[in-house]
Amino acid sequence: MKTYIIGRGKKADIMLVDADESVSKCHVELVEDNESNLYLTDCGSLNGTFLWKNGGWTQIKQTYVNAHSIIRLGIHYQIKIEKLLTFINTDALIDNVGNSIMRNPETGEILKGS
Repeated sequence: MKTYIIGRGKKADIMLVDADESVSKCHVELVEDNESNLYLTDCGSLNGTFLWKNGGWTQIKQTYVNAHSIIRLGIHYQIKIEKLLTFINTDALIDNVGNSIMRNPETGEILKGS
């Protein structure tokens, strides 16, 4: 089982560098189990986590997702789970259009764009 923290904070496994302040530093946790099932949990964020479902946004606390699921963190930040998965196990951060931005894994400092 693997667990990833996603948010604006330097300690996030996937740091969303250009998310607005409605996205918490540790906004959601994404767990991938041994059978590659994905489980998303809101980490008590102030502005919520939402899943695009049946043509609208549904606020969630915990839910199973798949690579094609689209989530919204906070008020505006939308991203497909598939895009988040491409940045797992890298020292990359991502912006809201999915561009990678490298960071120093020890300090969290932004090094360069790509």
